[in-house]
Order: sequence, then C-alpha cells, then structure tokens
Amino acid sequence: MSKLLAISYDSMSKAEECLKRMQNLEHQYYADIKDAVIAEVKEDQKVKLHQTNNLTVTSAISGGFWGSFIGLLLTGPLGMLIIGGVTASLSALSARWTDYGISDPFMKDLSSHLKPGRAVVFVLLEDVTFDKLVAEIKPLKGDILHSSFSDKQIEALQMEYSEQH
Repeated sequence: MSKLLAISYDSMSKAEECLKRMQNLEHQYYADIKDAVIAEVKEDQKVKLHQTNNLTVTSAISGGFWGSFIGLLLTGPLGMLIIGGVTASLSALSARWTDYGISDPFMKDLSSHLKPGRAVVFVLLEDVTFDKLVAEIKPLKGDILHSSFSDKQIEALQMEYSEQH
C-alpha cells in the first residue's frame, strides 16, 4: 500500500537534499518511490511544481518506438517514419493530459499556505523501511505537513524532528 509524505523546508535546496536522500534509499532497496514532487512557493505566493517523473517524454519515446516498429513491419521504411511520428506525438499528448501519482491540485492547495521561499517535498512511497527513512531525513529538520503513515509512525517521526529543533 502506498504512503504519502509531505515535508516542508525553509529552502528549495533543503527540499532537493531531502528528495536526493529518499532516492538514495530507493537505490539501496529500502523504499520504492512511486511519485515525487517538490512544490516551491514563489515570492508572488504562486506554487511551482517540480515533477521528477517526466511522463510526456517517456510516453513519446515508447510510442515512437512501437509505432516505428509496427510501421516497419507492415509498410516498410516510409511507414516506419510516418507511423512512428504519429504514435510518438499522440503518446506525448495523452501523457501531457494525464495526472499520474500525487494530485496536482492537492499539492498546490497544501503548499499555498506557506511563506514564500519555502518548499515542500511530496513523496508517494511503497514498501518503505520506516526506520531507515527517519534516519535519512532527520538531520534536515523539516515540518511534516501531511502523512498517510500510521499514527504511531507519524508520532515517532515528529518526536525525531522535535529532538532536532
């Protein structure tokens, strides 16, 4: 089951460091990150979302490859170019309008109440080793805005953060 964690930091650089640490956990097989986004609150109070998964590019490459392959098999080199180009474009367009993972309106709404200059790391995790996660992000001293972890886990995480403050 996926768990959502949103942690606020006083700067974009700290949020990026938190995300790097979580990605490091993923490389060590202590967590499986399904989606990760950093929401940055700009000076004009607008929220800019920095997505880590570029679904548009991935879909265009995949669609272009399979379209080219099928076009080559069915109609030859000219069909490969035409069908490959059409499927790459259609795949990119469909991915552009698809919201995968954490809801963009939810992230913008939660982040919009913060002061300018702050940033929030939103991470959708699956199969996470909780004690490793806590040990990895504890030194960064963030504020937990939202979590779908159990009450006991949230309490443990907040206690770790309160010891740091």
